[in-house]
Amino acid sequence: MRVFITGDIASESGVSRVICEISGPTDDHFTSKDYGKGLLGVCVVLMCQDPRLHLRRRTRLSKKDKTLYMDIVLNLDEMAAATPSRRRKVVLQKIAAEVPETLSNYQLAGFDRASFLADINKWIISLATRKC
Repeated sequence: MRVFITGDIASESGVSRVICEISGPTDDHFTSKDYGKGLLGVCVVLMCQDPRLHLRRRTRLSKKDKTLYMDIVLNLDEMAAATPSRRRKVVLQKIAAEVPETLSNYQLAGFDRASFLADINKWIISLATRKC
């Protein structure tokens, strides 16, 4: 399975460093795993924007490539003021909360949702305990 983390963020947020730290290792960790043919990929787009814009979170399931695309909206003011370790913690907490929530909105025949969610939770915990 491919698990890709990217972002559409304002540079002053500092979230780009978090993306660099977790995106590659996350994709590498999940590449060799197989949760069935119902879902082959998850793409998380971190959206770090001014909260006054009232951006909505987008989700889309591409049936053609069996990939779930989802936004996770972060507060620009909060992230810009945060320490690097706090930014990382917020991003990981949001991923841990919103990936399962988003997946619950889709019926994915042939996808072992329980195994994937257990693995992603373990992976998020391991990332959270690693030093930056």
